[in-house]
Amino acid sequence: MNNFEKIQAVVLANRYRKITISEISKITSIDRSQVRRLLQKFDTERRLSEFIVDGRKCNLKDKPKNPIDLSGQMSYFDLIRQSDSEEDHKQVVERVVDSSEEPGLSSSEESVGSNINQPNTESNEGAVCEFKDKQNKTILYSDLFCEKIVKVLFDSSILDLTINQFNSILKKMEKKRIRPKFIVFAEDVYQLDMKKNENFLAKELLKFFAQDSENNFHELFDGEKPTQNLLGKFCAEYQFTLISSDAKNIVWAKLYNVEVIIPEPFLKKNPNPCHGKGIVGLDSCMMSIHKEELDELLKNYEKILISDIQLEEIPGGYLLDLIALYGDVEFANRESKDKDQNICKFYGENEVTAMYTIDYGCFLFGKLSHINCILYDYSKASRSNLLKLANNLFMQFNGIQTGDEIILDKMTNILDNAVMILNDFPNISIFSPIGQKRDSEVRKAYSQDFLTIHIFNTVIIAQIKKRQRALVHYAGQATETPREYKKFLL
Repeated sequence: MNNFEKIQAVVLANRYRKITISEISKITSIDRSQVRRLLQKFDTERRLSEFIVDGRKCNLKDKPKNPIDLSGQMSYFDLIRQSDSEEDHKQVVERVVDSSEEPGLSSSEESVGSNINQPNTESNEGAVCEFKDKQNKTILYSDLFCEKIVKVLFDSSILDLTINQFNSILKKMEKKRIRPKFIVFAEDVYQLDMKKNENFLAKELLKFFAQDSENNFHELFDGEKPTQNLLGKFCAEYQFTLISSDAKNIVWAKLYNVEVIIPEPFLKKNPNPCHGKGIVGLDSCMMSIHKEELDELLKNYEKILISDIQLEEIPGGYLLDLIALYGDVEFANRESKDKDQNICKFYGENEVTAMYTIDYGCFLFGKLSHINCILYDYSKASRSNLLKLANNLFMQFNGIQTGDEIILDKMTNILDNAVMILNDFPNISIFSPIGQKRDSEVRKAYSQDFLTIHIFNTVIIAQIKKRQRALVHYAGQATETPREYKKFLL
């Protein structure tokens, strides 16, 4: 039944009593201005208009009849049988036949009015004025019936919300043309019942489900509610949407590509620290990093990626919250018996920009997998005592100090007393006295040039003074090189 047919039915049902535009609008839920416009467009012979009166001039005491049932349908032939005369019978039959031949209105025609001049039969606030004051919108006819029912599962974290915050979730669903149907387990009923005296939302949810006698908005689910790590798989199997502020539940749902509704308070509590480019992988041990340090690291990347292996290892905390809100989680192959090796292969297959760990075994597996694995140095206490001893035994040049002289004893290629060829010294860089590096194919060194000898993290900076001899200016760690000699490290 289109809008004009509704108007026609109401008018004909009240033809003996007469009816006003406002009463038609109230019964049919059609705006008064649209009632006028439809009458003007389709009641061209004014057969219906004779039954429509000005409410200001007529004293209509009894209530008008409503021939439209709850589904919005009615039988025109019921109206015909109600006719008391052959003339009335004839008029109704003709009107039914005529209306069936008329094309239906498009959605834009029904929702958007026009400034047609027409008599004001009811008040000085005519249809044109009322239309101008109202903000109209265009609605597709198909959208009127496009209600999608979504089955929704919730966990205990929902009870952290206020009733207004829960209402906002329902309103967002309504805007998306979604009607929720909450899946309620016996465990949910127990939890709500236990907390109803101290938690207002728990009490309201119990009332909501109990009074929904038609089961329009809930469904009691027989059986045991899945545990946390099986919840995502369960939702995927039954195509349930999850409402949760629990990071563990959200991430497990993400793993199985389950739709998740995250309440706004949880989102506001944890703003996104990722503002850079590329995907970063984080080993599960990175959950021990302090919040501010983690934010500083993540600001260089746009997204976090972890595997189901790390998900099993991270019990909770700030890192898991960030993954739940702004990260991705996917299944990893478990070909190796070592978890760290599987994690590194996972990141290699997904071509992450970088992977961070504080686990030394994981770091070495990362190097074997040829990924940009970074050993995050977050504590001096975690540094290797064995490496410190080896450095002291084999890498310290305690016998070399400023003023010592080094003889380039392995050099055999000397052009003259002023020019030396150092092609046989790969660990030596040659600089002019002003700090310009000599990069020619034939590595020539001249008197007064500076030589930088690289031995792991140790450098020796010496200046050529005589044939095959150089005077030491500095010997020590590269990071501690005095400012005046740093130009010889480039």
